[in-house]
This record gives sequence, structure tokens and C-alpha cells, in this order.
Amino acid sequence: MRLSCAVLLVAVAVAVAVAVAGWSGATASASSKVRLDAGPTAGVFDSPIHLEVSGLTNGEQVTVQALARDAYGKLWSSWAGFTADRSGTVDLSRAVPQQGTYRAADAAGLLWSLQPTYTTDPTAQFFMRATTGFIVEVQAVVDGKVEAEESLTRQAPAVRLQKQTVEQDGFDGSLYVPEHAAPDSAAVVVIGGSEGGEAVLEADALAAAGHPALALAYFQEPGLPSCLCSIPQEYFARAADWLRAQPGIAGRPVVLIGASRGAEAALAIAAYEPSAFDAVVAISPSENINGAYGTGAASGSPAWTLHGAPLVQGTPIPVAAIRVPVLLSAGGQDPVWDSAEAADSVMRQFDAVPGAPAHTDLYYPHAGHAVAGAPPDFPFNENGFGGSPAADALAAERFWPQMLGFIDNAPGHPAS
Repeated sequence: MRLSCAVLLVAVAVAVAVAVAGWSGATASASSKVRLDAGPTAGVFDSPIHLEVSGLTNGEQVTVQALARDAYGKLWSSWAGFTADRSGTVDLSRAVPQQGTYRAADAAGLLWSLQPTYTTDPTAQFFMRATTGFIVEVQAVVDGKVEAEESLTRQAPAVRLQKQTVEQDGFDGSLYVPEHAAPDSAAVVVIGGSEGGEAVLEADALAAAGHPALALAYFQEPGLPSCLCSIPQEYFARAADWLRAQPGIAGRPVVLIGASRGAEAALAIAAYEPSAFDAVVAISPSENINGAYGTGAASGSPAWTLHGAPLVQGTPIPVAAIRVPVLLSAGGQDPVWDSAEAADSVMRQFDAVPGAPAHTDLYYPHAGHAVAGAPPDFPFNENGFGGSPAADALAAERFWPQMLGFIDNAPGHPAS
């Protein structure tokens, strides 16, 4: 979910494939009666897919497996074992795997359960999609032999990319503008968490859904602090003002989306800079101001400042001062912090304020800290973030369309 690398995924060679546990590395038999119906063979990376194996005998065992490389060239794999039904068919949208990297009936299970084959590599925490997209090789294996195979090209959406720099624009970011945005669709600013950098995956996916989206970095980019240290709240408002002034965006509502430390920032910005944004989405939020984080952060130093003064660690975010609609999302198995209780507390504070703005909390009891940190069906290595891949995938599948609906209903900016 950080900066993409312009590396085109290529077909995986047999010599590499055999190094992956459970991957046969063989070539499909030209005479096989087994068929793998997988598609669309080419589509936008977050578009739904279907997978079905046919031509089997009743009760025959088949393994369906997938392999992909991310933008770093890191190998990710997934697999699931099934028993054919009476018609000799396995429809992955209805069949429950007996074993594998996921255990629920889901046509996209092989996509979201892709996991890095070298888990000790820190760069494999997120599946980094190349700027052009990526390819997933899918095979149906019977008795250790590949009987059918298909390639799914998960393309990048058609967007225009514009890069902003601190030196030129006063902030670092990448603006993704869809080629066919609806005239009145809201624009979005997306900020990440303690990983730093730009949340390009989310911004790219939002642009694919028709929303101009600015992936805004606030540390760990050129011209910015190397740590989450003393970040001015005014920095985010400046980026919002710039976005409102862009051709084709002026007059649109601007929505702020933040996850984890970015969710903390989003709630604080909405409280302390109430005219900066027209709606806020806070994913896995905190209700309090937290301290600085990252390499170079001094103990007890502030993460945020307002008009040059530090926002004190442990201070509650004054959410009662927020005057724009808020959408919250949290998982019940969050080991990073109790985001579910924080979301509950924010909701209670809103409920106690007469005339409070619209506020919604979407709670997913089995999901973790990464409850909705990526578009639906996108690979994510959840290690250390709690929950389970299946629970996080289900949460993303349910949350994403509700978030898009929330963005679509954002009120107009008072100054427009």
C-alpha cells in the first residue's frame, strides 16, 4: 500500500515455481479433459472474478493454486484443495476448501489469501502492485499433474497521475484523476499510518471508482520528516486547499480518509481544522492523541502540532467539535490498539452532542487492525495485525462499497 514500483510482472518460470511449496511447476496437459474457467482474464485489479474447474469425475480431488509476483519481484502464492461434486465440477464461489490458504467458499479466495513465500522479508508485508498491474497464474492440479491453467491480468485503472513535491507545492503527494470521473463526484485525500509514505493503492482504487484521489504523505518522503514527528495540522489543510483549486476538482466536496495513525490524524484534523474537509473516514482509529513514532523520534516528543504548539500525547481528540459527517471502521481483534472501543467512544461522544453530524461505526468482530486497509480481494499479509485473512477480506468486501456510498453522499463545501 506504499509507493508502487514500475516493474512489470512477467510469467513465472518453472524453475522458480518449483521452489514454492505446493506449486507443481508443471505444464498443463494438452489432452486433458479438465477445464479451468477463470476470468475475466484481463480486468481492473479490484474487479470480481470467477473460477470453476470442470471435467473431473464425481468425488475426484483437485488442487487449485495461484502464484503472483509483486512490484519488488517477491513471490506470493495460495492454494486450496477441493472434492468435485456429482457433475465433476468445482465452483470456487460455492465450494468450501478442505484445506489450503483460505477455508471459505469464495471465488476470490485465491487472490486475497496470496501470501509471501519469504515471510522474513519486511518488504513482503504488503503486496506492491506494479504501476501497470500484475498477473496471477492459476492452475488446476490432479494427482500432482497440472491439468489446466489460466492467467489473470489484474490491470491498473485508467487514471492520470500528477506528482506534487514539498519544494514546489508545500506537500508531498500523488494525485490520481480518473479519465471518466462524474462531474459531481467527491475528491478524496488519503493518508496512511505509521508506515509513512503515500497510500497509493487506496488512492488508485478510489480513482478507479471515479473519485479524484490525492495520496498524501506526511513523513518519510523527500522534504518531509523522517519520523512521525511534529507534523502540523495545517499541512493537511494546505493540501486540501490545493486540491480544491485544481481544474476539474474545484467545487467538489473533499473527503479525508485515514487509517491507523492516519485515522487519528483525520479525526484530529476534522476537530482542529473544521473547514478543511467535508467528510472524514477513520479506519482503526484512536480517540486520543498519540506520541511521535519512527526512527529519530525522541521519547515524549509530539506527533502533531497546531499553530506551532504540540498536541499533547494522551490528550483526547475533541471529536465533539467535528462538524462534518464521519464514518468509522474497526475490527474486534485489533492487537495494535483497541480501535473498536475508540470507535465506540467517538460514537458516544457524537450521540451526546445535539445536532451532531451524521456518524456511523462499521464494526467487524473477527477482523484485525487492517480491517479495511485495502480494496476488496487484494493480497495482504496480515501478520502482526490481528484477525485472520478471511475476516479481513470479508470486512474489506463489505466496507468498501459502504465507504464509496459515504463518499458519494458527502455534503458540498460551504465555500463552493
